[in-house]
Amino acid sequence: MRSKSKKRAKNIDDATKKQIIQILYEWGQDKLTWRLLTEEIMLRTFQRYTRQALDRHEIIREAFDLAISRLRGASFLHKKRASRTSQALLDQNAKLKTENSRLEHEINRLRELHIILVNNVINRGLDESFQYKPLPKVNRGQTRKR
Repeated sequence: MRSKSKKRAKNIDDATKKQIIQILYEWGQDKLTWRLLTEEIMLRTFQRYTRQALDRHEIIREAFDLAISRLRGASFLHKKRASRTSQALLDQNAKLKTENSRLEHEINRLRELHIILVNNVINRGLDESFQYKPLPKVNRGQTRKR
């Protein structure tokens, strides 16, 4: 018999990425490390991921870097000893700026992808009617009674 083996975490899909990015946006501690992030992910999702697994996903890596820069700015503001209300507003503003920056990166990435796709369609000699052809209906393999 085998001893207790570690259960492999599920693959990081879009929903998991969204959860992890939300964790980074809500990060309220003064310090953020990959180890602290993986522990927080474990607490919220019951999945243990390694730093390498998280770092492999560009969108998570960018959100992590933006959260680090937001925290660096927040730590500077804490030194000024702002009131609780103004500090809460400053924190909210920093989070919104971080999210805005991430969304701008994502939009630019999608624009680049769109340019590549359009270029590939044009190079293949395909016309606009093919380019904007709707997706085929999904066949879910359901059987019909006759």
